[in-house]
Amino acid sequence: MDAVNAATKRVFDLAWGPLGRLPAWIGLLVLGVVFGVLALIAMKYTTNPKRVERFKDRYQGHILAIKLFRDSFVVVVGSLAKTLAWVGAYLGEQCKPMLLMLIPFVLLFAQMQMRLGYGPVALGEKVIVSVELAEGRSPMEVRMNLPAGVEPVGPPVREPALERFVVQVRASTPGAHSLGFDLGGETVHKTLVAGDLPGMPMVSPVRSQGVWDRVLYPGEAAFGAGSAFRRIELRHPVRPIPLFGFDLSFGSELGMMLWFVVITIAAAFGLKGVFGVTI
Repeated sequence: MDAVNAATKRVFDLAWGPLGRLPAWIGLLVLGVVFGVLALIAMKYTTNPKRVERFKDRYQGHILAIKLFRDSFVVVVGSLAKTLAWVGAYLGEQCKPMLLMLIPFVLLFAQMQMRLGYGPVALGEKVIVSVELAEGRSPMEVRMNLPAGVEPVGPPVREPALERFVVQVRASTPGAHSLGFDLGGETVHKTLVAGDLPGMPMVSPVRSQGVWDRVLYPGEAAFGAGSAFRRIELRHPVRPIPLFGFDLSFGSELGMMLWFVVITIAAAFGLKGVFGVTI
């Protein structure tokens, strides 16, 4: 998975280069339109336009029958069942490009999330760092090594029952700070991005061994096999995406995904005639 993430990052960095210096909403718009075009190309070569039109005509015809013969219980029930069947056939045909684009969508979204979903921590702001250990490992033995410009806020909380080490830190200088954690001679690091930095620096709130975490948070490599560390999470704030005084993120990392999906769908419908695709 790390190799896939590294290759995806290299490709995305090339595409993101000129967009990283522009307002966040422009990057979101451009990427949404590009993905919409890719989705149209996938539809063009994976769906049968004659079948799509036939399925649409059939379910629309039965919907019309329901409207025209609404006083007939038999016709309404029969047409309703047939409408659902033809709608299912239509959606089944449209699922082909959706399945084809699912993996690229997830990989692209993960890369976007690191640049548009999360932002640096404000200087002086307290940040909770949660370190989850492998089964049987004791948080009592964890040692923390903080770089210059980052300091702890109070003593760490060690939870042996949960195999977890929790500490609050704050940064006093801007930059990408590498927080070190040592257990049994093994040292791992987690990056804390802080301060008002130029452009849109890449931010990843999680470093983990979990497969799903590695898909969603590809910014840092997974821990090695047999590592004493299972997951480190550092809560970065949601990056605002301002446009005309409105925050497109809605204060949630899911806001960016919502707008990306909306832009992709709008682009696909708007450009379907250009690519000769039937939706």
